Amino acid sequence: MKTKALIIIGMHRSGTSAVSGALAERGVFMGDDLYGPQKGVNDKGFFENSALVRFNERLFDELNWSWDDPLASAHKKCEWEKLDKWLPSAVSLIKQEYGKHAIWGMKDPRTSLLLPFWQKVLAEVDVEPTYIVMMRHPAEVAGSLAKRDQFSTDKSLMLWLNYTLSSLVNTAADNRIVVSFDDLMSSPQGQINTIVTHIGLHVESDSKSDFIDTRLRKQNNRQVSQTPLGTLSESVFNQALKNADLPGTLVEQYNQYCDALSAVLKEHISDIKKSEVFYRHLFFDAYRTFWWKAILPVKKVEEFVRKLFKNKPGI
Repeated sequence: MKTKALIIIGMHRSGTSAVSGALAERGVFMGDDLYGPQKGVNDKGFFENSALVRFNERLFDELNWSWDDPLASAHKKCEWEKLDKWLPSAVSLIKQEYGKHAIWGMKDPRTSLLLPFWQKVLAEVDVEPTYIVMMRHPAEVAGSLAKRDQFSTDKSLMLWLNYTLSSLVNTAADNRIVVSFDDLMSSPQGQINTIVTHIGLHVESDSKSDFIDTRLRKQNNRQVSQTPLGTLSESVFNQALKNADLPGTLVEQYNQYCDALSAVLKEHISDIKKSEVFYRHLFFDAYRTFWWKAILPVKKVEEFVRKLFKNKPGI
């Protein structure tokens, strides 16, 4: 009998953590080593399996992407063959992290951009996936990212479109449910019950959950910028809430927008991403060396001496 896998996807700041936490309360296994709460960002926890996040970061490195790369998307052609060498490791990760559980959840927004790869993996491990696509208004997401990361509105809207289109286009033929962030906030219990019914999760009919705290919602702005990105993102949002396939014209409009970006700008962004990957790996390689570990005691002594003489006059 196939195990059930709930693949929770969608843009960052869209309620993926909230729905994951509520499902975990209902008995869905999300992983043993989850990232903890972060005050002011995700006060109740991310419900992200740290092993999965680290693996997705490796895949991003292979593609010279990052979670906030405005050019990274899985709704169009990509050099997915670069990731084929990671398939055996991904299969092992799924078996090791989730293999003992009849129903489990996999939550990391980065997965949205890597769906073609993970769909191959899920086919290899013979599970029955259900995709839960979180949908929050793009202006609210942009407001949240402006506050947390100081992103511009246009960058945030590109990210929203990348994650949303990647999620919707790649799951159009699969078992999926699109979950409105508004519905989740206005009626948490009812929305979770709808999800539970859709995935066939057997729980007591009077099960209650107070995991989702609507008071944690901090962004309510629906004012979309009157720009091509603003208009397009709102059109995609409205269509997605109908849980219907996206018209090809919307996808094509966004592709045309991206194609029209300056070639010099795209080259520059690509070069920056390559440099980020190179220097991050260089740092981690150095961090693992004997000499880095050997110098740590010396640095501790140096810090102690500095503190000792910090307030001494004439020193």
